[in-house]
Amino acid sequence: MICVSCKISRADFVERYGTPYDPTVSYSRESLAIDVSVGKTDQLYKALSYHTKAPHLAIVPSILHYTVPGDIVLEGFVGLGMTL
Repeated sequence: MICVSCKISRADFVERYGTPYDPTVSYSRESLAIDVSVGKTDQLYKALSYHTKAPHLAIVPSILHYTVPGDIVLEGFVGLGMTL
């Protein structure tokens, strides 16, 4: 499930809000070099103590760079902070 209160499965969410992949649409982005230490002093970052997490302030620029508004981003590590 995506969330307990909304009672919608991942498959239903993707079917409802996703757009099928179209290989005829060109996609090109320049590589992005970012400072992933940004946000390591943020309270949200400090809330959990595991050592492999990435600060959300370091992830946001990558998402904004490689997506367009309306894209669905799969966070396959379920909030473990290892998306990058």
